[in-house]
Order: sequence, then structure tokens, then C-alpha cells
Amino acid sequence: MKYTIMRMPLALKRAVADILCTPLMGRALAGIFHDRIPHKGFRIDTSHSSITPLTKAALFWGGYEGAEIRFTRRYLRPDLDVVELGCSIGVLSCHIRRLMESSRQLVCVEALPNLAEIARKNLRINDCENNVSVIERAIDYDKERKHVPLERGVENTGGRIIDYKACGGRRTIEIQTTTLYEILSEAGIGEYSLVSDIEGAEAGFIMEKCEDLSKCQRIIIELHDTSYRHKPVRVDDMVQKLVHVHGFALADQYGRCHVFEKNT
Repeated sequence: MKYTIMRMPLALKRAVADILCTPLMGRALAGIFHDRIPHKGFRIDTSHSSITPLTKAALFWGGYEGAEIRFTRRYLRPDLDVVELGCSIGVLSCHIRRLMESSRQLVCVEALPNLAEIARKNLRINDCENNVSVIERAIDYDKERKHVPLERGVENTGGRIIDYKACGGRRTIEIQTTTLYEILSEAGIGEYSLVSDIEGAEAGFIMEKCEDLSKCQRIIIELHDTSYRHKPVRVDDMVQKLVHVHGFALADQYGRCHVFEKNT
């Protein structure tokens, strides 16, 4: 059933998801499974109030981060350390850790403290804690600031960095910043794979001429039209930068989710 759904036309797939993934369905599933939702061989704890019934239904029916999970299973190199940016509640983190060699290191980065704590819990209950660390910081390349306002997502399972001038009336939280290079240095990581979904903040390490991606061998990333240094940045701009400046080849794509491999 899941195999067939993944290959449906996008419009039909969305129609099926609209039927299966509803708040009513999510509340029913949460009751049946006592907020430990079965998901592709894992049990995902969804008891925290920030996880909506819609997310619970999507977890059960396999729609939650479907493209990222499929690409991770297909392209992730088990012999490399992995940095995951935007780990949210730790679902993809569990998939990544199970695919990796036990001696390899997984560093998960999540800006929202409540989501980082849920991620740690889900890694723990699925026996995926070995050689895993969860860091509570936001990826940001403005050297003038050490903290940024992060706007919570509509469903509380995500967020995005906004300008201080736009904070009025919005649900924001102050988050310490970091860069991909700082994460790699602190963890002592050499060659690695990158998995990223940080709602447009990826423009920082893609558009800059920096060393952050020099040792990266494979990228699984969700790209978003965004702005960087007060200029618009399109998905195609970032794809071209990764290919022509950072030395990657586009290996696969589904919607916003892209896979890049380092040219050898």
C-alpha cells in the first residue's frame, strides 16, 4: 500500500493524504496507541502538547517527512558521520541512526528547545542514542549577532528565523546561533553527510564562500525560496551554487527535497 501511494501522481497523493491525515484520525490514533505512534518500524512519542493530531496521523500513515525518509534510506552513506540540521521531533534522526555504522557519529541540531527534548526522547525509546548528540542552536551566518528571534511554526513543530523588526505580535523565542563549520569543529568531524531542513536558513552555508561544505560528501536537503543578506534567494540559485561553486552534482529530487553528491 505505501509503495503504491509513493508513486501516485502528486495531486492524487495529496487527495489520499487529505482523507487519511485529519485531526480526528490523529486523535483516534493517539488514543489507540497511547501517544506512541507506530511509524515505519519505530514508536514515536507524541505526548507533548506541541505535536498536533494532524502530525500524529501523518506519522502513522507514512506521510510525515516521506521524501526525506525515502531519500535517506536510498542515499545515506552508512560509513560517514552525519550532521542533521532541523531534527524537529527526531523521527528522521531515528531513521538516520539506524542506517549508520555504530561507530559513526550523528549530530542533530534543533533550534527549538521543546523539540530538541522530544527528539532526545524519541531517540532514547527507539534505542538510537548511541553516538548521537542533540544541540539546541539556530544556524545563522550573520557574524554581528549571537542570538536570533525564532518564530514558532503554525503547528509548533518547526520555526524560522525572522528579522527583529518583524517580531511585533509574533510568537518568538531567542535562540543562540551557530554555523555548520562550528558544529563540525566542535564534534571533530571530517568527511560527513549532511541532512537539512531549516526553512530557508540553508542559504547561509550555501551562498557563502566558506569551508562548511568542503568535506561534505552527500547532502539530503529541503530547499526553500528565501532571502539572504536582504536579497531574495531562489531554490534554483542554491542548486546552481551547490553545483558550480561547491562541487556537487544533483542526484535526485522530489518536490523541495534534493539529493546532492560530491563530484569526484
